[in-house]
Amino acid sequence: EIPLRLVGSEMCIETDLFATAALKEPRVLSTSLYPSAHFVSSSVLPNQDGVLVRGQFTLRGQTRTLDLDITLAHDGRDMGEPSVLRVRGQFDRRDFGAGGYPDLVDPIIRLDFELEIEKL
Repeated sequence: EIPLRLVGSEMCIETDLFATAALKEPRVLSTSLYPSAHFVSSSVLPNQDGVLVRGQFTLRGQTRTLDLDITLAHDGRDMGEPSVLRVRGQFDRRDFGAGGYPDLVDPIIRLDFELEIEKL
């Protein structure tokens, strides 16, 4: 399970400030009522560049299937450094009841972030 915080500085959106504020509103992500999202993987399959992780994604109290493409951006194992995974995916926010502000906020939310994995 991967909890994702949707408030404060943890939320990084490449758009203008007005659209970012609109995303947090009750008609869109409603971050005051639903401050987090959750992803629970159900399968991991190799693909061309890494792995495809399929799982259940919960946003605004609604759960849908989500596919994430994960690639190794940096392999730090041999150098004693953290390894970095790049995670990409997308979903239609309307599938989660977040249909507000269609003129300001694209219905497709694209995920593109990196996870740092430290050696245990």
